[in-house]
Amino acid sequence: MKRLISFEFVTITFIVFFIHLLHSSFALIANDTSENEDGDDSVIASEKILNEFNNGNKSNANSIWIAYGNGIQILFSELLKQLLPLALDFVYESNISASCSSSLLKTFVAIKEQKSWAIRMIDASGRFVPGILDGTITSLGSFDECLQIKSADSEVSFVGKYCLITGQLPLPPKPSKYGFETRLLNLSESRSELIMDVGRYAQIFYDMVIRVGICVPSACSTHDVQIILNSLSKRTLAEIKVKHCETSKAATLNDVQLFLGCCFVVVIILVTISTFYELFFQSNSQSDKYKSRSKFISAFLAFSLISNGKEFFADRSTTNINAIDGIRVLSMIWMFVIHVYFFFIEETFAFSRNFFHATEDVLFQLIINGFVINDTFFVIGAAMVTRSILRSVKMNKRLNIIEILMKYLFQMLVPLSFTIAALIVFGPFIRGPLSFEYLDIEIDKCMRNYIYNLFFVSNWFKLSDTCYPSSFYLSVQMQLFIFTLSAIIPFLVKWPPIGICIISFTICSNTIAIIVATYLLRYPAAAVYDSPSRKQFYEKIEKSHLPTYLHLSPYLIGVVLGYIFFKRKKIRMPRKLNFFIWFIAIITLFTVPLSTYSLTIGYEWPLFISATYAGLHRVIWSLSIMWICYSCASGTGVIWSRNGYNRTLVPFSYYSMKIFRRISEDDEAWFALDSVSKEAETFGKGRRQ
Repeated sequence: MKRLISFEFVTITFIVFFIHLLHSSFALIANDTSENEDGDDSVIASEKILNEFNNGNKSNANSIWIAYGNGIQILFSELLKQLLPLALDFVYESNISASCSSSLLKTFVAIKEQKSWAIRMIDASGRFVPGILDGTITSLGSFDECLQIKSADSEVSFVGKYCLITGQLPLPPKPSKYGFETRLLNLSESRSELIMDVGRYAQIFYDMVIRVGICVPSACSTHDVQIILNSLSKRTLAEIKVKHCETSKAATLNDVQLFLGCCFVVVIILVTISTFYELFFQSNSQSDKYKSRSKFISAFLAFSLISNGKEFFADRSTTNINAIDGIRVLSMIWMFVIHVYFFFIEETFAFSRNFFHATEDVLFQLIINGFVINDTFFVIGAAMVTRSILRSVKMNKRLNIIEILMKYLFQMLVPLSFTIAALIVFGPFIRGPLSFEYLDIEIDKCMRNYIYNLFFVSNWFKLSDTCYPSSFYLSVQMQLFIFTLSAIIPFLVKWPPIGICIISFTICSNTIAIIVATYLLRYPAAAVYDSPSRKQFYEKIEKSHLPTYLHLSPYLIGVVLGYIFFKRKKIRMPRKLNFFIWFIAIITLFTVPLSTYSLTIGYEWPLFISATYAGLHRVIWSLSIMWICYSCASGTGVIWSRNGYNRTLVPFSYYSMKIFRRISEDDEAWFALDSVSKEAETFGKGRRQ
């Protein structure tokens, strides 16, 4: 009922109101002061006041506002005379609860009387928004305004209740597979050009529903609202459902959330005390005290905002390699853009027509087939951690796998645990129109399946069951780190040629295995966003992006790069050959994501070509990234060596992965002890010497 009022009643009301204002304006221009046909004294008085205002008498602004109110009241009264009998009949026939009926009737009367809370209830409901023909199919209304509404009547008291309703238009049976170019409806016989135009995009309604937020009295239950909407469904033949309803209420926490909340309180107290301690009892000039302070004080000051602020803005790079910082930041920006398209447009699907047309652009493949950028971070991360481990082994004369693994595990586990705990504790306090649909589901998944994340195996489970899906990167990284630390690094330390041979053999075997598995299991070539179906896209991610073995080759290529960095080996080659390799690398970086354009426009690849692409595209991409990093680090970069490194990019590089709610690969370089870092030299420095 409220939906019906908000769309039809309010729209008609304001149209009539503005027509009345236009009529008054035309009358004033014509100096028409004659009496209205109705003899309506209120309308005549309003026109006289407006005439005085236009003639320069500004002192009557207060009277003009009063006239506005009188005019609106007349309009509301006239409209309710026509709508109220229909509403009464509808309420009587719909068999809703008595409390809901009385609250609705009270709301109608309050609207007639221009009660602020009743008008705000209409205002808080969603309505037609600009761009609806371009695919803006979500109108959430005003969530906070609705929950703050309270009826000013002691006899029938209620508050605002926000309900999100969904509308599913009639569609043919859902195909097993469909894309952006799929045409479901044959509307050639339709006389409406509008319906023919909109019908071209009907496939989005399999997964994207029309969502509208409405504000109703709290006395109406979800069942009452659904009964009201059922009558509207019968008239429109659309499936209209109440997705969720809620009123303003205090957040409740269970025992686990209370315990984690206490832990956060303890951390906040430690941060506050340590910050004040460093501020008042430590001085930058007291360098001797810093050197001689106990381990307890050092650990205590690790919670200080001052120390962490200095660390954040410090002009240092744990990589000590030119261009790596620039590559990381640019890759992070690329990843941001990808997620903006995949998730924000998926939430509201605003301007879906423009998105459909964008998929027909070849360069847009950089977005819808951009997940390969993750392998850039695998390459760089593996290179940095390998170089740091080899330096540590060279310094300490031994390889302690257990100690390295425990420290690495601690570095990965603490930030991840903190993030999941923050979601579980603070999530219930964050409310909005879509909280129940996304945030509450994420909290529930984390409460049930957080153990998968803490054991770094979350990438082997379905996205619908995974807590904090973005943490798949950490799971893959940890699994690959354990493999290389136990099976590859020992050979690189003692018998480097054998280690390189093992890596080469593993990369070849892994590539062949991916090709065979993709061919036999008929897996997609890559996680390409070539369909409006969320289910199809998630299935592609689960099969063609999340498994660990798919990223083994890029990680091992990064291990080789790290070994080259450690040895500071420089390959001398003719300038023309250097230019040629750079040309091939750049062409490859564009070809890998752009080559799936034919899939987006509906062309099906032969199974063998699809399998070959699945097995080779990450290897080719990673080799190109490896060459760019090596060439720039050695000072032979054609493009990046001079411009790829900027001191201002260092902090952004250091925290680029943390910004994306993942752990920065720079954290992997904890092995690089201060004494080692001070002695570290880049290829560029060696070249200058």
